[in-house]
Amino acid sequence: MPNYLSKNSFLMVEPLKVKFTNIQCEELDKSFVSFKNCSLKARARDTISFHLHAAMLKLPLTDIKINAQLFVKGNGYRPFMYNNSLDFCQFIKKPNRYMFWKIIYGLVKPFSNVNHTCPYNHDIIIDNMILKIEMFDLIPFPTNDYMMQFQFAFHDAYKIKVRQFSGENNLPPKELLLVDNCTVHKPIEMLKSGDGNIASTT
Repeated sequence: MPNYLSKNSFLMVEPLKVKFTNIQCEELDKSFVSFKNCSLKARARDTISFHLHAAMLKLPLTDIKINAQLFVKGNGYRPFMYNNSLDFCQFIKKPNRYMFWKIIYGLVKPFSNVNHTCPYNHDIIIDNMILKIEMFDLIPFPTNDYMMQFQFAFHDAYKIKVRQFSGENNLPPKELLLVDNCTVHKPIEMLKSGDGNIASTT
């Protein structure tokens, strides 16, 4: 029998305390990009630094689209809640219109040379970006292993794929209210079953 959650129901979940375990960068078009660095380095307990240097072989970069998708581990990795895309060159002009992406960009910007509007006439570098587990203490996800995947398209063709893997670290359970107007995942109508209830993602 299908498992559904009513629109106003509460779900007991555990806030996710992340430990970053691995990063993978894939060149989908080796004539377009070459990775000189893509690594995580342990700095201290619960503190990791992220380093990326993507040598861009065909400049300038004028048409950039990004897709972010979250996966949860279970017989491999399967899609979980978030799957969102945007036109990055439009976003960088008015970031306040895109709250989810503004949060992500706000974390990356201080450590990156991607800090201005398009076009980009240089390599893409993220240097010594500090990843602390405290950044995600309040994320109300069920305890599990997760993968965050970012795909980068240039002129409507995907050229880069970056996968960041995170492991679980339990915190006390917490109640999460499921609401209809969440702006950080698929529109709620895409989660509804035929009877109008919200389909469970578990």
